[in-house]
Amino acid sequence: MAVNEKTNKIYVANSGDSSITVIDGSTNSTTAVSAGARPFALAVNAVTNKTYVTNNDGNSVTVIDGATNATVTVPVGTQPGDIAVNTKTNKVYVTHAGAGLVTVLDGLTHATTTVATGYMPTDVVVNDVTNKVYVTNHYSNSVTVIDGLSNGTVTVPTGEGPRDLAVNVVTNKVYVPNSYGGSLTVIEGASNTTSTISLPVPPWSLALNSTTNKIFAANYLDVGAIIDGTSHSVVEKSFGSSAMDMVVNESTNQLFAVNLPTNTVTVLDGVSNTTKTIPVGAGPIALALNKDTGIVYVANSESNSVSALHVEPGPGTEKNDFNGDGHSDVLARDSSGALWLYPGNGTGGWLARVQVGQGWNVMTSITGPGDFNGDGRSDVLARDASGTLWLYPGNGMGGWLARVQVGLGWNVMTSITGPGDFNGDGRSDVLARDTSGTLWLYPGNGMGGWLARVQVGQGWNVMTSITGPGDFNGDGRSDVLARDTSGTLWLYPGNGSGGWLARVQVGQGWNVMTSITGPGDFNGDGRSDVLARDNSGTLWLYPGNGSGGWLARVQAGQGWNIMTAVV
Repeated sequence: MAVNEKTNKIYVANSGDSSITVIDGSTNSTTAVSAGARPFALAVNAVTNKTYVTNNDGNSVTVIDGATNATVTVPVGTQPGDIAVNTKTNKVYVTHAGAGLVTVLDGLTHATTTVATGYMPTDVVVNDVTNKVYVTNHYSNSVTVIDGLSNGTVTVPTGEGPRDLAVNVVTNKVYVPNSYGGSLTVIEGASNTTSTISLPVPPWSLALNSTTNKIFAANYLDVGAIIDGTSHSVVEKSFGSSAMDMVVNESTNQLFAVNLPTNTVTVLDGVSNTTKTIPVGAGPIALALNKDTGIVYVANSESNSVSALHVEPGPGTEKNDFNGDGHSDVLARDSSGALWLYPGNGTGGWLARVQVGQGWNVMTSITGPGDFNGDGRSDVLARDASGTLWLYPGNGMGGWLARVQVGLGWNVMTSITGPGDFNGDGRSDVLARDTSGTLWLYPGNGMGGWLARVQVGQGWNVMTSITGPGDFNGDGRSDVLARDTSGTLWLYPGNGSGGWLARVQVGQGWNVMTSITGPGDFNGDGRSDVLARDNSGTLWLYPGNGSGGWLARVQAGQGWNIMTAVV
């Protein structure tokens, strides 16, 4: 897909019937435009209002006039693949993997010339600031740098299997995933010198945010990484299942990643590093962003459809950021009924606590579900002694909007927890256990109410503590931690659609803990953590390792035995 932001038109290649679908972004009406055999890749020149399509089996490029949808076919050589446009010079660059060439197409005259590259050139990107073009040579482990003025070339060695590169035009650096080598090659645009960043797994797809100077790498193993472009530090992070295409909305600081096996898109909040999962059509395979409208378009290859996503920025649904600073916080009620906000400092410690309520000793349950009413701020659900359930909407500054009654008869529930988005629809949900031990999913409707509840478990009355830490095992789905009567701690991984994967034992001896809560990512490393208070009143931070286990615990407080609830 490709987007023309100036005309608000979206262009989708249909390889099965040799056509391009043009979507009007204002009305969602569509127009079919004929292309060559097996249209493969698209690029838009918004300045000239022309769209260019490589026809992989047609050995040509189709040029679409954005005003009239009239087309011109330009022969370019054998099996054209990827394509990129320099809007400043009106030059179009087309890779030919089998021939070891790039075709340079003049956007005005349609004249062509060829430039030799390495073996199997696959991906091409343009830095229109420096007028340099970068081409990955997948089987010769190099990048060809083309001077846009002279068509002269320089060959830069990379790691094994370079592909899907990205350019930061602000820093003039090029990032090249080495898909067979488990690393990222960084090319300095001014000198063509390189450095290497080791990654947890071989990267297959890449996206970057030039505003924050963050790079995102992912692969088919459901494992990814966030790389700091300045320090080159790496934080392991899942962007969902097989994130084979990603796009960044820099204005909202959000990353979108397709999850082909689960028919979803993962949305990563760039401030908190927390994720939401949005269901889309079958077989999502490609993304395109309209920077002006903020809408992300998803090509669903198995349902012949396109999904349009507009996700409001804000913390992920599994994260308790009550004061809006991007860090996980804790709410605690003392024995007098006063409710205190303990703001996290983002590195595993605290800022000065603030009293945010009185009279909360009438509440028999308090939980933080994340953003329950869809306004981008973390909220609280609290049940009073009569069984009435109240929503306390957070104002994003450590306080509350007017409370709203959202349920009656909740005194039959012996445990209430907010796991975040448990069923994968992008909205915060609640899990509640009744007196018989049945566990119920109460799906949130994203507006402070409910969809129909669903039974998701039985025999949960053997559990003495149930908490939702968010995505604890790094697969992009919300999970649950539960302690049984013997003190064993179990991880119940969510499957992203309201059910479970096989449970895993993650601790023993947890019966010494009088409170267990999952505040989200409390130490700022991009992984969900747990806070637990022992019977002496000491509060411990158990940092998650991002894959369902723990790093070394750290003492986070003393004297917490005066608290009758910790959220």
